[in-house]
Amino acid sequence: MHLSQRFQRVAAIGAASLLALTALTGCGAKDSPLVVDGKGVSMPVVMTIDGDKVSMEEYRYYFLNMKHSYDNGDDTAWEGQDELKAQLSDYVLKALQSNRAIRALADEYGLSLSDEEKTNADSQLASVKEGYDSEEAFQEAMQSAYLTEDLYLQLMQTSYLQQKVENYLFGEGGTMEVTDEVLNEFLQKRYAHVSHVLVTNETENAEALSQEILERARSGEDFASLVSQYNEDPGLTEDGYYFGPGEMVEEFEDASFALAEGEISDVVKTSYGYHIIKKRPIDQSYIDENHDALVSACKDALFNDLLEEKISKQEITYNKNYDKISVETLH
Repeated sequence: MHLSQRFQRVAAIGAASLLALTALTGCGAKDSPLVVDGKGVSMPVVMTIDGDKVSMEEYRYYFLNMKHSYDNGDDTAWEGQDELKAQLSDYVLKALQSNRAIRALADEYGLSLSDEEKTNADSQLASVKEGYDSEEAFQEAMQSAYLTEDLYLQLMQTSYLQQKVENYLFGEGGTMEVTDEVLNEFLQKRYAHVSHVLVTNETENAEALSQEILERARSGEDFASLVSQYNEDPGLTEDGYYFGPGEMVEEFEDASFALAEGEISDVVKTSYGYHIIKKRPIDQSYIDENHDALVSACKDALFNDLLEEKISKQEITYNKNYDKISVETLH
């Protein structure tokens, strides 16, 4: 039930995922231009973010990797998926903005890469190259991953900067300690344990049925029985879902976090269908068993708050042909 998270995972993984290059066998097109109505469109700079240029090669890297994470090379998967196309563009933009926000935080904290760390990025690239039989094979893999060597190094260095910022904040003696009080506040406001009934879009009279289920739940009928009778989410177990920020689609997540323990939501519409959600307590046994992972999730949320603050203040200027970029035109 991790709704629409394919794009977010690619955006969040960023440069760390570049190590997967060594396993690539070719998942996409090579040097194809932006083609609109059969004609190539030159767009070396797609946009600027706070004056920093976003090249087509950087934009294309995120766009096509996120695209491929959804369609696995089958362009027909996008037919009739206008909402999903918009989400793709949004997540690409967020990845690009996040990279600049990371650099801005590093500048604010007086952090930069040492010569040794820059050399490490070069050495990492050289190590990847050694995994291929020839320069030609390496370049083919780079093209299949929508990468160039310069972009690889740029993304690796941003990844190193992120590690330095996170260590500055959360490492030993860091400026943002995750105390028990901070963790408990995170669990209360930004973590959830829920069960739900999903009525999929394909179900006949889905909206009306979901409203009927909601009325029965709120009239006191046993929620677990309603889940057993009507739920169409195959991933749901008796334990329900435990999740934090960014693990569910926005509508489902927002509704879940807003509920009080034991409260039942209104009908929540997502791309999957109609949901009736009930908030459950977060068991202490779950907290004890997953303490380290929950602390890590809390750190991620605090770090993302800092990024979002930076992102909210960024100024973006788009290329005049930006709106021509789509799953049909960028290859």
